[in-house]
Amino acid sequence: MLQKHHVRLVGDSALTSGASELPGYRREMFDTLYKWFWWDKLWLPAELSWADLEDKEGRVYAKASHLYVTVPYAFGFLLVRYLFERWIAAPLAISAGIRHRVHLRVEHHPILELFYTTHSRNPLQADINGLSKKSSLPVRQIERWFRRRRQQDHPGVLKKFREARSLLCFCDCVYARLDVCL
Repeated sequence: MLQKHHVRLVGDSALTSGASELPGYRREMFDTLYKWFWWDKLWLPAELSWADLEDKEGRVYAKASHLYVTVPYAFGFLLVRYLFERWIAAPLAISAGIRHRVHLRVEHHPILELFYTTHSRNPLQADINGLSKKSSLPVRQIERWFRRRRQQDHPGVLKKFREARSLLCFCDCVYARLDVCL
């Protein structure tokens, strides 16, 4: 039968409920990582420590848990950007005459693709000659394959327009908000 183990961290100690605690080596490793991550000298100036940043005398300091709110905001911004690019920027680009150009797809050659992804996008002439012998293709065809494969990786004009338009809109919103705040 499986038993549930609950671990709740309080400061530097762990309170456990259940049949057993964490194994000793894991607990020691966790404690070492925890102490290293929250090391004063890593995050704070030399004259401060974490004890100096505790709430006291009516002063309230920011806490690490306050950063949790940034995660939903990040997902919200990604959603807004996606919707903006899809429903506003793309129709605007099409009305401006920007078309989605489809690049020629290269033929599937596993030897050339492996070299392209692991070694170089721009092979030297010696590499092209070696690939020609391995794949039994003419040198000119290999050069053409690499040129088309590089071109296939480039984003199209429509994609560049959508991303630039969403960035411009975001910057405009930020500057408008700064004007209101100042």
